[in-house]
Amino acid sequence: MSRASHYRASVTRDMCGALEVSTVTAQSQFVRRTPSQAAAGPNGHGCLGLQVSGPGVLKQDGRECSMNPGEAALFDPSRPYSMSFSGDFSLAVFSLPRTLVAQVCGDTERMTARLL
Repeated sequence: MSRASHYRASVTRDMCGALEVSTVTAQSQFVRRTPSQAAAGPNGHGCLGLQVSGPGVLKQDGRECSMNPGEAALFDPSRPYSMSFSGDFSLAVFSLPRTLVAQVCGDTERMTARLL
């Protein structure tokens, strides 16, 4: 017997020069970027996640931070990470060239999964 899924999600993507802004709006979910996915993907960017609505939890580099609406944290898609959302949420992800992130933040390994 099959049941229809009522899961709702949307992703929008906008570009402004070197800045890419993606907004994810969805129901509760768990996202995991594995070591093999991180190694296979492009690694020229760093990301800043801004929690727009609902709570979220980001884990990377042995750290964990809880994000509420209006809070932001850095994550590096070239390394494994996970994000979990316990209910409906919206997350804006600002993807910037790694060189720019390094100029502003220095070593990203020290900065990931910490509230800004």
